Parts: sequence; structure tokens; C-alpha cells
Amino acid sequence: MKTLTFIENHINEKKYTPTLKKIAGHFGISIRATYDRIETLRKKGYIKRKKYSRSLNIINVDAKKNNFIPIINEINGNSFLPIKSINNYIPIDKDFFSTGEYFAFKIIDNSMKNTAIKQNDFVIIKMQNYAKNGNIVAVLLEGNIMIRRIFFEEKLIILKSENPEFAMIRKKYVKILGKITGVIRRY
Repeated sequence: MKTLTFIENHINEKKYTPTLKKIAGHFGISIRATYDRIETLRKKGYIKRKKYSRSLNIINVDAKKNNFIPIINEINGNSFLPIKSINNYIPIDKDFFSTGEYFAFKIIDNSMKNTAIKQNDFVIIKMQNYAKNGNIVAVLLEGNIMIRRIFFEEKLIILKSENPEFAMIRKKYVKILGKITGVIRRY
């Protein structure tokens, strides 16, 4: 957001957009890093970029009001949230969620249909590596993200779907990625 603020201030003051070199110099970063920042702002919908130089256009988005939550396609198992692939971003009003970091995931089956989470819905997940009994969570299991209700019993973790067609999973250990805090559905 600092980059977006710098661009907005430069446009307001000079009446034209700063060059990549100017942005890089201001932040003390490389041109490549600056380009990456600009691309992130573009993907999040804050700016448009045309093919010629000094071609950044600020899109009228209230940046202070929105979070842009990444939609995750794949995860690998090397760190807490090892994002392998970001498909896009979802703009979410900050008032809807508490503080913390979030990601979104597209549901690929109907394993949670009895909780009103259906195939092709997007779930919003607050990143945390813990859960309470009965929480609906995202877990990493055998390299895949899975959405299930979690229960803790003695030395086992039980992952329960909310569809009788899906079997209950019992494991000694699962990697909890976060707790489901919202659902977005397209009609």
C-alpha cells in the first residue's frame, strides 16, 4: 500500500505518474522489485497499466476500506502457509473480518454441503495453526487443502465432512492452515 500511496501522491503533486525508476529510488529497491509491486497492485485492481511508459492509472478503489485476499490454488508443505499458486484476489471490506491474515480457497467438492458450503464457493480462511473442537478448518493433508470440521480425541484428530457420502478421516497429525470465517458464492 505504500507504493500505491506514493504513486497517488506523485500524481496529485506532479500531475503525471512516476517512472519505475522513480518509485525504485524512493523505496531503495530494484526496478524488478518495483515492477513486481506494480503487478501486484494491478492484480489487486488498484491500478491499470498500459503498454507505454508512465502509463499507470489509479482505479477509484477505496484502498483503506478493502483487504485483497489471495485465492490460493495450491500449497506445498514446507512452511506455515507455503503458497505455491495465487490465482487472483478477492476484495473484502475490512469491517467484515477481525485483524489477521486471510486467504481464500475455491471448494472443489460437496463434502461440506450440510453447512451451506458448496462446490464452487470460495471460503475465506483466517490463517492460524490451531483450532477448537468442532471448528470448520482448512487443513493440509497429503499435499492437498481440505475443508472439514475438526475434532480432537485422545491421540487422534478426526476430520468430519458434512455430507454422509464422504468418509470420516482419522489421523495422528494434520497441518491446520486456518479457520473458515466466511463463504462467498457466485450465482
